[in-house]
Amino acid sequence: MEGKSRHPPEESIVKINFDASFQQITNSTILGIIIQDHEGLIMRACTYPIKNVLDPAMAEASACQQAV
Repeated sequence: MEGKSRHPPEESIVKINFDASFQQITNSTILGIIIQDHEGLIMRACTYPIKNVLDPAMAEASACQQAV
């Protein structure tokens, strides 16, 4: 992935990564969230299934909302 920084956060900050997988046939999505500390150690990781999702943009927005 060119252009993306992969530097660890400062010691007092955590890094949150999230993504969504959208299934158009069932209008559902699975959200994935990972929280890492400044050393890259995983502090929390989880997945959330969500139904009645209309499109991939809504799936990504749901992932962002859940991560926050």
